[in-house]
Amino acid sequence: MQCSCCYHDVAEGLATCPVCGFPVLTVGDTTEENRRMIEEYRASKLKQITIDLQVFSYEVRADGVSDTGSAWRPLAGASQLRSDAVFWSDLVCQQMTSDRAFTMRVRMRMGSGSREQLVTLKPDKPVSRERVGVIAAEDFKFRLAVGNRDAYILSEPIGML
Repeated sequence: MQCSCCYHDVAEGLATCPVCGFPVLTVGDTTEENRRMIEEYRASKLKQITIDLQVFSYEVRADGVSDTGSAWRPLAGASQLRSDAVFWSDLVCQQMTSDRAFTMRVRMRMGSGSREQLVTLKPDKPVSRERVGVIAAEDFKFRLAVGNRDAYILSEPIGML
């Protein structure tokens, strides 16, 4: 059975979803009142989720380039996301154009917990990696966007919870 709120699988016999904590509803429980309750619960969960990106810094020296470390930078709060427009963060990437696959590490934070995921993006054409953005996807998921307002590529959907 699936959770009515976050769409994760819920084992038979559980009273609440182990992922989001929403009460398990049976098929006959899909009333207008329950739909409203689901939307309110989702909205409250989304307000608690922050999506971060791991960024790396480098220093150019006479003997080459050296890694100077990494840090997590916030991309967006989940409640800021829409499914019809990319939310562009203020993070600016090293500008380069390539059609090669590349990876990024994202972190989803909610309260004191967090979950990290490595995301591979595979451009089908050369894309200018100028900015990083986020767009809402179905079922409590989002996609990373890399490029600019005119042309960008999207990652596969990533679960927020």
